Amino acid sequence: MDRLTIDKINSHLNEYAKEQKELMDQMRGANSLEEERPLREQLVAVDSAIRAFMKLRTSKRKILDAN
Repeated sequence: MDRLTIDKINSHLNEYAKEQKELMDQMRGANSLEEERPLREQLVAVDSAIRAFMKLRTSKRKILDAN
């Protein structure tokens, strides 16, 4: 069951990584700070989600290794 959970977490990480790449591409194409600001805010949120999922995955792996 825990292995399945780690696979789901990895799936979410892949989705967020794709979103992160798209936002970074859009930021590179932004012509003004007004266009860049909302993209940067979204990117910060996506980065936070990625870090949270990575921490969760690490803790799940530690639990699996302990058992």
